[in-house]
Amino acid sequence: MATIPTPKTWEDIDDDPDSPDKPTAAEFNEQIKDIINLVTHPKRCMVKHGSDAVIQKDTWTLLTWTAADDADTDDMHSTSSNQSRLVAKTAGVYHVHLMVIWQSGGVTVAIPAGVRGIQIRKNSGGTAGGTEICSDRRRAGDKLNSHMGNSCSGFVEMAENDYVEAYVRHGQDNINFPIPIDDEVDVLHSTAGFVRFSAVWAGTGV
Repeated sequence: MATIPTPKTWEDIDDDPDSPDKPTAAEFNEQIKDIINLVTHPKRCMVKHGSDAVIQKDTWTLLTWTAADDADTDDMHSTSSNQSRLVAKTAGVYHVHLMVIWQSGGVTVAIPAGVRGIQIRKNSGGTAGGTEICSDRRRAGDKLNSHMGNSCSGFVEMAENDYVEAYVRHGQDNINFPIPIDDEVDVLHSTAGFVRFSAVWAGTGV
């Protein structure tokens, strides 16, 4: 958990060298260096899917994140317990983002038509409850050599130990079997084939 520095209101330094308004090195570090570091290196967590996930039709499915984290600067995610959660260890406003690429169409088999949806929810308790932060729902058409993707992001204020989770859902036309999420990891959003979830501290909030 990070300690958020409390900015001091400085007054003019008078001629007295022992004036309490004369900043010390420790005060400079706390009031300037620590704040700059917090802004330029915000608390953040970025996770990715470790393997394909089979998603049942017409059901909001909670995603878990078992692969090694790409980044976790505030102990926000565990790969051994509550693997679905990004937990706020530092209270404040967070920018959260979810990106999903679904199974692709091939040369001879088209991507199945139907609705694809994703959500980020706060304090959902492992079900599609809690507070929806953002969502993206799209309809895919039958296409060869194609990928279908969803992406959503938003800002959410979280107290210490609040958390966010990611859900996905599909309703493929005339398809009664589950499909995998394509999970070839790539850092670039322009490259098809990855599933990622992140939360980045953005400020102290109201």
